Amino acid sequence: QVWVPRCFAPGASSVVAAARCARPRGAMGAACATPCCATPEGVVENGVLIGDELVEKDLRLAPGMGTAEASPGPLHSKIEQSPGSGASTCEPAGSEPSPSPTGGWDPLGTTAACDAAGADDIHPDRLTALQLALDELRSLCSQGRVFDAREALRKLEAEVAAASPGGAKAGAIATLARDLEADPMFTALRASHARMQAMASTISPEALPTGPDDKRWVMASLRDRDIDEDFTADMHLRFAERRERDPNGPSTQLITYGMLRNFPLDLEKFVSVYRETDLYRKEWMVDCEKCEGQVGGVEKLYSSLSHVVSASPLLPVRFEVLTVREFAVCPEQSPMGNLGPGVFVLDMGVPHDVKTHAGWEVPPHQSRTTRLSNVCMLMYFMKSPNRPGYCNAFVVAKLGASIPQWLLPLSLIKKFSVNHYLSVFRATKQYIVKDWDTLRYKERIEACAAFYDAAASVAQKPPVL
Repeated sequence: QVWVPRCFAPGASSVVAAARCARPRGAMGAACATPCCATPEGVVENGVLIGDELVEKDLRLAPGMGTAEASPGPLHSKIEQSPGSGASTCEPAGSEPSPSPTGGWDPLGTTAACDAAGADDIHPDRLTALQLALDELRSLCSQGRVFDAREALRKLEAEVAAASPGGAKAGAIATLARDLEADPMFTALRASHARMQAMASTISPEALPTGPDDKRWVMASLRDRDIDEDFTADMHLRFAERRERDPNGPSTQLITYGMLRNFPLDLEKFVSVYRETDLYRKEWMVDCEKCEGQVGGVEKLYSSLSHVVSASPLLPVRFEVLTVREFAVCPEQSPMGNLGPGVFVLDMGVPHDVKTHAGWEVPPHQSRTTRLSNVCMLMYFMKSPNRPGYCNAFVVAKLGASIPQWLLPLSLIKKFSVNHYLSVFRATKQYIVKDWDTLRYKERIEACAAFYDAAASVAQKPPVL
């Protein structure tokens, strides 16, 4: 599916095709962005090299001849030997070899012809390959595979640039380049991936508990047989150290770490509870005064907005939490490197004094509340390795409040956190797990089948913690 010259050698049992490359590729010769099928080792046997992949292509040659029995047409070639090199080069019928603009050998003379014709005269097969790559990119986005889609976008942008000699773009290539640059979904992809990557890069081993003797942390372990006999949640909290603090941030800055195990809900359903923020009800949270949400589609890569106001009697103020939640399905490996397949969730607080954030219009600040700022929570949801239909969650969070640190001792924060999270887990079991068939989560999962099917299909694999 890529426009390539063909290269044949006496005694070979296959045809080798060398596509335009964005950089030199070992045995492909030195010519960059130039069709070239001469190799230092001669013709590769038993394969066709297309881009980065080697695929089998059986095309037998007539005994003792350098021309093929099959594959007639304008790319039908014969073999000559480069003087003194012993390597095979291609020469199309009726054409003379020509040097490439980079100084490499262009046996088919196609580079100069393409440059002369202009970028709009790209070969249809090459254009088809680029269009297929664009379709695959959109498919990755529709599945919420943000990390894989971002890598595919980088590769496609490089291919489009390589298909435009001298940087000139016209016709179909120009249209494709504009789509990659201006499509709102790809703009959202670049921004979302950058935020996720930045947060993931801050999770260093020294930021996490080093063991039971790490005195920086206060710890709480949650058990509740009403949720499930195997359910556990371990939570650690501490104040941010000097090097971790945002110098322009609030006076109180916290870091929390937790691991939830064996919650009785399928992974894709657990993800939907966090994503479908408009379905969650304030009655399901203790001391909650307000619980609202908005949900985006594939154009926003399935992100959602969450707006909660809590008035706990354990705390001296009413808190407002306004965050944008972004999701990335990771079918092979966590971006943190050791958690295995799962779903990456970034729950990031909206900055003060902005009208829009991450593609969302920001609601006004709730009166007589303290909005938690510098909130940044990274969650990674996984299938439980030993309980089918159950899930685990790894959580690291940074958050702050414009309240003097002496007014919020860790013992008070621990008490509030235990009360809050245990009530959330209990409510999820009581109001969502038990009443699943009566709620709208099921229809939301069906409406976003590509995303939730991708989440459901990740492997059941134990993390390495």
